[in-house]
Amino acid sequence: MWNTNGKSLKWLNQSLNIHIEERLCIMQLTLEVNGMTCEHCEKSVKNALGELEGVHGVEVDLDSGKVDVTYDEAYVSKTLMKDAIEAQGYEPVG
Repeated sequence: MWNTNGKSLKWLNQSLNIHIEERLCIMQLTLEVNGMTCEHCEKSVKNALGELEGVHGVEVDLDSGKVDVTYDEAYVSKTLMKDAIEAQGYEPVG
């Protein structure tokens, strides 16, 4: 742990001429998923997607078969999300 003698990290970064940039690319995606019929299905898909780094939110609508995902595209892709859903035994469409 660095001792900053009570100085803020912002001050330390400026003093050391360090540039730290955090890039967020928050996106929303709706996937159609076949095979979801019950609360267990909903929970399985929600948990599988929620465990992926970069996924910030998942909403599942069983009636429509739609899954809304809020994610950071710098960390996770549509392909990775579809793979996670398929691993649970469901079929993402599109």
